[in-house]
Amino acid sequence: MFEPLWKRTLADRQHELLEIEGSPVFNITIADLAANATMFYGMEHRADVMNYLPMNMIRIVNKGGTNLAVYLNDSTNYEVILADTIWTHRGNVHTFKLENLSASATAIGASIFCTMQHEPLEA
Repeated sequence: MFEPLWKRTLADRQHELLEIEGSPVFNITIADLAANATMFYGMEHRADVMNYLPMNMIRIVNKGGTNLAVYLNDSTNYEVILADTIWTHRGNVHTFKLENLSASATAIGASIFCTMQHEPLEA
């Protein structure tokens, strides 16, 4: 009878602590994207990340050689990340999808750097 209340209270405490302290920065490994290819990245399967979801900051440094489109949380709307630029989004992120906008060149995943974090609330 009291167990659900105890679990809910513990979960509330963990969430409050996350809002105060935030999470570590997580690096996301990006795969090569062939011309016009799309790759989905979900965080729910990563044991090191799932306790911090949803992330509230994502940063992508695009040195991959092509322009990319990023779709957040299964949205059909996207933002373009130009080659040799840094793109940052603040807001809840569970998943994202990257699309290579080039019709002929491969985006080199080893040159695309992605980090995610649950940043603490600002005082």
